[in-house]
Amino acid sequence: MDQVVATIGTFDGVHKGHRFLINQVKKRALDAGLKSMAITFEAPPILVLRPELSPSFLSSTQEKVELLYRAGIDRVELLRFDKNLAALSARQFIQEILHEKLHVAQLVVGYDHRFGHNRSEGFEDYRRYGEELGMQVELASEFIIGNLELSSTTIRRLLTEGDLQRANDLLGYPYRISGKVVDGYKNGRLLGYPTANIEVKDPHKLLPADGVYAVRVRLPEKTYGGMLYIGKRPTFENGEHRSIEVNIFDIKADLYGSDIAVDLLAHTRGDCKFDSPSALREQLHQDAAQCKEILALSSKS
Repeated sequence: MDQVVATIGTFDGVHKGHRFLINQVKKRALDAGLKSMAITFEAPPILVLRPELSPSFLSSTQEKVELLYRAGIDRVELLRFDKNLAALSARQFIQEILHEKLHVAQLVVGYDHRFGHNRSEGFEDYRRYGEELGMQVELASEFIIGNLELSSTTIRRLLTEGDLQRANDLLGYPYRISGKVVDGYKNGRLLGYPTANIEVKDPHKLLPADGVYAVRVRLPEKTYGGMLYIGKRPTFENGEHRSIEVNIFDIKADLYGSDIAVDLLAHTRGDCKFDSPSALREQLHQDAAQCKEILALSSKS
């Protein structure tokens, strides 16, 4: 295996800060005449270390890999994080995994990143261990954006609070939900707004705040505009199940079983209970008009 210039991290969401780090790796690789590599994990380490927390994430493993390649990295290496890997000290990880297995010639460490058992060691330790093996270890520059901390944790918080605009700005792209179209309650059809009900593939995928969203709907053959609803349908008292359903504009087709992805452009309102189905229908007219306006402006920009 050829030597590489690499970085390592969880890279949840592959946001602007991650891509800033990746750009530094790509430049160093180009200068050295080597390939660039992003090292990440099949499942986030917290799922092994603290499974009782049942955390949610911005991206599935497949989405993360696709985003890393889209950022221009040459190679993505997925490590299986288990108790054995978690037990390695930073020195052992650098020698056994980075040096001997992956042939890392240069390691670019994120400005706030730590690895190794209990994450007890820091950058100067990593640099010293690297020097012993002939590996160059460099600290990446910090990415600063206004007065808001740029982290996956911040983006997850913004999404759950309904602040999609700032979340998308930190991500650098519209937040995406993907899955398969499944059977639903068919309430939307009765209201004149039939919906495709989405079953999310990844059980750990973070769902944003309940309400209505203007979205772009990506089907295997074409992309459409639409309005997405996330919530428990309180007007119909359908119980505690949280539904994800999208009314797709300008399409009449049986989509059951189809793969579907929705890119969230704007959060137009929260969820609420209406006095009657007819009152909800009137609101849906307004929602559709607002979503179409947002989509038209998005297309122009």
